[in-house]
Amino acid sequence: MKKYKNLFPLLILLCFCLSTIFQVSFLKDEYEGVVYDRTFSNQNIFAFIVILICISSFFLARKYFKYYVYLLILFGLFNVLNFTYSTSVLKLGFIKLQPLTLLIAVMYYFLNRNKFKARNLTADNFSDSIVFIDAEKIEKFKEKYKFMDDEELGKLKSDPRYVSEAKMAASQLLDERSK
Repeated sequence: MKKYKNLFPLLILLCFCLSTIFQVSFLKDEYEGVVYDRTFSNQNIFAFIVILICISSFFLARKYFKYYVYLLILFGLFNVLNFTYSTSVLKLGFIKLQPLTLLIAVMYYFLNRNKFKARNLTADNFSDSIVFIDAEKIEKFKEKYKFMDDEELGKLKSDPRYVSEAKMAASQLLDERSK
């Protein structure tokens, strides 16, 4: 289930899109005794297309998925996309934000907060560039390597074949043992 956690906010948006399709298809507006058909706005149509692209990329092109989601959130925040029939806007000074997309952005942050918190700029012997570290992976490696002796952990730490999270786990285990 953890594998699909980033799909959950998109499924919520998809439900809003389906609700919009239902409202436009089956409900009518009445104004001063005259009945009008509801229509999709360009923002609605664009939202339907983008949500389908995002969900498709989750299954077909996972490496592009997060970029599509970033675009979805960015466009949604500034009302380029509208997932509901009616438009709601939150005004912060001269900036107008869409509350539903803001909620989705907050959901994505909380679903991936460990990755946001664990991003560190390291200048160790691991890499000369920015290394993005996943705290959950480090914990898994620590659990895996806890039975290794100090010599093996030292070799693992300096071996270039291991990922940075494995090396960080080995370093943390050695630090914990030396205390």
